Amino acid sequence: DSIAIQLDQFLTKHTGQIEVIGIISWDNGYTDAEKLLMIKKYGKKGIVLTEPMHTGNNGKKDALIQWLTEKEKNGKFGFQSRGAGQKYFVSASGKLVAVLPPQAELSLPMIDRLITGKSLQ
Repeated sequence: DSIAIQLDQFLTKHTGQIEVIGIISWDNGYTDAEKLLMIKKYGKKGIVLTEPMHTGNNGKKDALIQWLTEKEKNGKFGFQSRGAGQKYFVSASGKLVAVLPPQAELSLPMIDRLITGKSLQ
């Protein structure tokens, strides 16, 4: 699957430079059984998976999702999550520095600049 291939390449390229956290969304139809499959598929790649959360599709948002999507909470960006594959970049100091849509590929030069530059430090 193309997401798994992108993640493999991304993690290989940026080993030691970035942590990847996958947010499991109840609102996108994930179940406990599917989480086990995701852990099996992505867990060995060094990706941390959250417990399932409400991401707003049903009107409810867990606290982390509120922080990632509401300007009043994160001080920078405000928008509705566009679903599976949304990318959030948080600096080591805990600031949200960039948000990219699901269709943005992990091989974009802009992502390399975010990681290797000072934005995420």
